[in-house]
Amino acid sequence: MSSVFELFWKMLFGFVAAFIRLIKKPSVKSIHGEIALVTGAGHGLGRLLCIRLAKLGATIVAVNKNKARNTETVEILKQMGATAYGFTADLSKASEIHRLASKVREEVGDVTMLINNAGIVYPTDILSLTEEMISNTFHVNVISHFLLIKKFLPGMIQNNHGHIFAMSSYVGLFGTAYMTDYSATKFAIVGLMESLRNELRRQNMDGIKLTCVCSSFVSTGLLQNPRTQTSSVPVLTPEYTVNESVDAILRDKFLVTLPSATGFRIFRDIVPDAVLDALTDYIRPEVDLIDTNTEDSNSQLQEC
Repeated sequence: MSSVFELFWKMLFGFVAAFIRLIKKPSVKSIHGEIALVTGAGHGLGRLLCIRLAKLGATIVAVNKNKARNTETVEILKQMGATAYGFTADLSKASEIHRLASKVREEVGDVTMLINNAGIVYPTDILSLTEEMISNTFHVNVISHFLLIKKFLPGMIQNNHGHIFAMSSYVGLFGTAYMTDYSATKFAIVGLMESLRNELRRQNMDGIKLTCVCSSFVSTGLLQNPRTQTSSVPVLTPEYTVNESVDAILRDKFLVTLPSATGFRIFRDIVPDAVLDALTDYIRPEVDLIDTNTEDSNSQLQEC
C-alpha cells in the first residue's frame, strides 16, 4: 500500500511542478565551454544550430557529408570569434562514424553536447521506394543516432554531465502520407530518446539531459514546397525552429513539439480513426514528390 501512496505523491508532485513551469519558465543553463558536435552542419537547421550554440560560448564540432558546405559553416563560426572544427563524414556508413569519433576525441576532446540533427528524406509512395532509399533513410536518420550516442555517452556517464539532442518531427508523432520511411525513422527517434531517458534515470545519471524536438514542416529545403491547409499547423522558419530548440536545450526540456501538440497527442489516443482522418484531411500536410523512375533519382535526395 505504501508504494501506491508513494506513486500518488510523485504523480501529484509532477503535475504541480509542470503547472509551475507553465507559469514560470525554468532558468536557462550556461553552455559556455561545452563541446557540441552538430551533425548536418553544412546548411539549414544544422548551420543555424552551430551559430546559435557558438554565440552561447560552446566549442563547435561541425559534421557534414558535404565538405565544402561544412567548411563554409566553420569559416562563418571562426569569423564570429568562435572555436570551431569541421569533420566530413557520411553518416550512412558505420565505419565513417567510428573514424569520426576517434578523430574528434584526438583533435578536440570529449563531446559533452551531441546534437543529432542530420536527416534525409525521399518523399514518394511506398511502392516507389527502393531498398537503397529505405536503407539510406534508416542509416542516417536512426542508426547514426545509436552509433554516435554509443561513442560519446560513455564520457558523459563518467562525469555525469552532458546533453543529447535529437531532431525528430511531427511525422514522428502522426504518420504522414508519402513519407513512410521518413515517418518511421522519426517515430523511432522519439522511442529511442524516451527509452534512453528512462535508462539514464535507472542509472541515476541525472546530470545527463535529453531533448527531442518534433516540429511541423520547416522551410529548409529538405522538403520541396512543404505546405498545409491551415495556419494552426504552419510551415516554420528555420530561425524560429532553432531558437525554440536551443531554448529547450538551455531549459533542459525533454519532448518539445513546434507548434505545441500536447493536446493533439492526447486527442490522437482517444478519438476514433475516422475523426482523426477528418482532421488530417483538413490540415492536409503535403510536399512535392520525387520521381523515382528517373536514372538520377538518388540525386534528388534531400539532406539537412
